[in-house]
Amino acid sequence: MKKKAMIIGVIIAVFAVITAVSSCYCVKEDEYAYVVRFSKIERIERSAGLHFKIPFIDSVKFFPKNIQLYDLAPSDVLTSDSKAMSVDSYVLWKISDPMTFYKTRGTEPARRRDL
Repeated sequence: MKKKAMIIGVIIAVFAVITAVSSCYCVKEDEYAYVVRFSKIERIERSAGLHFKIPFIDSVKFFPKNIQLYDLAPSDVLTSDSKAMSVDSYVLWKISDPMTFYKTRGTEPARRRDL
């Protein structure tokens, strides 16, 4: 009987540790954290530090606060006088309203680099 109680105690302790670890998440200084429950945003964490969520129900998505660079590949263009010209362009962007960004975009572009 003692052996059975010990095994049950160990299983409960392991489950408690897994639940405690999965309820914590850390937000860096240069990112937003979205707590999503059933595809709906519950809250947006703007401050850095350790935060908590409901384990196994809430999920957390992270998006950058800093300026992002979207670099397009150079392309060749013909001018109106039929001369070849190489055009290289880039876009600098930053998330100013995290709720609007998540609702319209939901993800980051695949080709981004931090500045």
